[in-house]
Amino acid sequence: MVEDVGKYAIIGMVAIVAVVGLVVLGTGANAGGVTGAYISETPIITGALYKTHTPANAPVQIGALTIEGTDAPIRGIVDIRNAVTKVIVGSAKAKNDGTFKAMFMVSDTIPGAKPGVPCTVQAGMTDGDIWGPVLEVTGADPETCEGLP
Repeated sequence: MVEDVGKYAIIGMVAIVAVVGLVVLGTGANAGGVTGAYISETPIITGALYKTHTPANAPVQIGALTIEGTDAPIRGIVDIRNAVTKVIVGSAKAKNDGTFKAMFMVSDTIPGAKPGVPCTVQAGMTDGDIWGPVLEVTGADPETCEGLP
């Protein structure tokens, strides 16, 4: 009986050390100031779509830039920027699985909207100047988008 207790105690201690080791190795403070496990150090945009529409009784078109991505620090703040001009378009807050999604209104005539549609975008964190790969914006007009590659 004493032999069995000792065997199970050793197995239990090994399991605890393994779990504590995983927790210690996978934690850190991210750009949003939240402590949590990192999915990656470089957020990646997996989709960038620009669409326009004209609301009923509106004199101007409204454009929406939708960004989706992955590999962001858990609950961290991800900046989205024009990949060529380096102008920040906006920010998104990552979920617990490191994914993020944001939509930005784009118009040169509507107050509060982001001016100019970027041709290409990238995600990253201005703290530490960490930026992911460049992705072309689907739906952006190559004749008028900002920051031709």
